[in-house]
Amino acid sequence: MQIKQMTIVRYLGGVLVAGLLVLFMSGGCARFDTRDPRPPKLTLPEFSDGGLVNKVALSLFDNRTQLRFEEVEQSFYRPFNQQIKDGCRDLLLFTPYDPNFPEALVDATLVPERGALNNMVIAQTGRSLGLGAVITGRLANISGFEREKGFWLFKENQHYERIMIQVDMYAAETGAKTLSEAYSQEIEISDTEYQALANGSVENSPQVMEAFQEIAEDIAADVCTILNDMPWIGFVTRVEDNIVTLSAGSDAGLVPGRRLELYSSDRMFQTPKGTRFFVPGNKTGEIEITAVATDSARATLLPDSKAGPGYTVRAR
Repeated sequence: MQIKQMTIVRYLGGVLVAGLLVLFMSGGCARFDTRDPRPPKLTLPEFSDGGLVNKVALSLFDNRTQLRFEEVEQSFYRPFNQQIKDGCRDLLLFTPYDPNFPEALVDATLVPERGALNNMVIAQTGRSLGLGAVITGRLANISGFEREKGFWLFKENQHYERIMIQVDMYAAETGAKTLSEAYSQEIEISDTEYQALANGSVENSPQVMEAFQEIAEDIAADVCTILNDMPWIGFVTRVEDNIVTLSAGSDAGLVPGRRLELYSSDRMFQTPKGTRFFVPGNKTGEIEITAVATDSARATLLPDSKAGPGYTVRAR
């Protein structure tokens, strides 16, 4: 797992004089930023899969910090929610703020006291809801530490506060993680703030709020990079005779008369440690949509085609 750390001071060509100039000029800065400059986010007006929209769910992050949920919600969760909506294209995002957010998904992404989330439960729940991906995570820690700052005789100990957030995104097709990364940011704090942090108290200061929001920007940028490259996918939930039912409907852009390709995706692979994944298979035929509801659709199995529960469908 790669931890992103942030710093504003960069050494230029190893030239000492230039380095000292940079230090003196940036001496009043409290936050450190090492992120590479990101290009502006582009929102494309047209869909890449002919009008089909991927459905993605964002679960509530597990809060293991000293901050109250209301503080985390204001500082991180709501900005993160909005940045994904603004930065990802061809996306229908479901969050716990939606009145019809499925209870089954809340249960599937609830972090247990011991152990980790069950990737297969997340994948199976996501498939039943027509989701292409499920984003989970936890606000892992807010901790204090100190290190030396400055050069030679000007060195002194400086206290810092580190915020860490772990993010995992699961693909419903396979149950595998398409993103698993820890993000962090460090903030200079005073001796008083450091002592308070050591005693388990965290102040939701403007600096902390800004740090949370900038981490949210980083995470949203990485999430959208992955989701923007993810082709549309749907899932078969039932097959009766030659009638196929999908867990995606008009909300995903499906309309009667649309033809989709079928792929087997019901086989599983198990690692030596017992972790299971769905295995994407070969094309098995095509279907034609005959009726749609908001979150489901019915289709006819075309000649020489095969389908079953757990099969996936893609745009032609």
